[in-house]
Amino acid sequence: MLELTKILVPTDFEKAAQNAYVHASQLAEKFGGSVDLLHVVPTHKYFHESMKTVGYPLSLEDDVYPKITKKAKEHIAEEMTKYIDEKYRGETIVKIGPKPSEVILETAKKIKADMIVMGGHNNDPSEMILGTVTDRVIRRAQIPVLSIPPDINAESVNNIVIPTDFSDHSLKSVFAAVRFAASMKATITFLHVMELYGNYSESQHKTLSRDESNDMRKRMYDRIKDYLKENSDNQCTIQSETSGDEFVFQDNGNEVKIPVKLEVTRGISSHYEIVDYANNNADMVVITTHGRSGLAHFFLGSTTEKVIRWSRKPVLTIRSITNK
Repeated sequence: MLELTKILVPTDFEKAAQNAYVHASQLAEKFGGSVDLLHVVPTHKYFHESMKTVGYPLSLEDDVYPKITKKAKEHIAEEMTKYIDEKYRGETIVKIGPKPSEVILETAKKIKADMIVMGGHNNDPSEMILGTVTDRVIRRAQIPVLSIPPDINAESVNNIVIPTDFSDHSLKSVFAAVRFAASMKATITFLHVMELYGNYSESQHKTLSRDESNDMRKRMYDRIKDYLKENSDNQCTIQSETSGDEFVFQDNGNEVKIPVKLEVTRGISSHYEIVDYANNNADMVVITTHGRSGLAHFFLGSTTEKVIRWSRKPVLTIRSITNK
């Protein structure tokens, strides 16, 4: 089950990062953890700026970076004081490196962080081509990463969506979602998208018949039940009640019940339907990532990354497999 004793929040001091502070602080309060803030000084940026301004050789290590680091340390300390409640304040960390995503991942490993909370996308076209630091961290992180969309207020989490195609990969996120739902007193909704192939036409109806819907819900219920039985050592089960489905799991010896919904829809693309459903019906998406990089990522793409890019709700990613 998910434990959050140490939460790492990378920051560039922009609004998106400041928005992530608030969510991280709420998580620290719910889970009894602390929040560490990290700022990475990207070396290449300051190298070019300093050379252009000064106009003659100088030591970056002795003359430039110490001043930048000192200013960043003062700034990050102010951010910690302003945004994080004193009870949940951890460390403020400033590091220098050519690739911020690598520094973030290395720092998370070194401090034994349980989760990384980061500001998400603003749907800038250049980001879609070049990618972002958040993308790279999500792709390689061994721990859960919570991506917070810009301009979203930190509100209570009442409904958590888990997209699933019935595979073990898609269901690996269920245990983190259960822990979140228990702490937030939220409902979990499993969402399965039946993709329509080819061009959309009037003959391809998105609405399922009652029999189709009932059949798919039963398949989903049975698949989830089998997965939990195989992977949770009976600590987490799903059962059908007259009032609806429920998760039952043991939390420190106490039985916890969580309401569960099973939703099935049709659509041309999974990521579009997931985003549409989440934006209108949920407060958080919990989804698994393959963790692919390099050519595998380039050719295969990722439903998870598309969901993160377009979702107006926080998205928590759980790694499924290691990099290949």
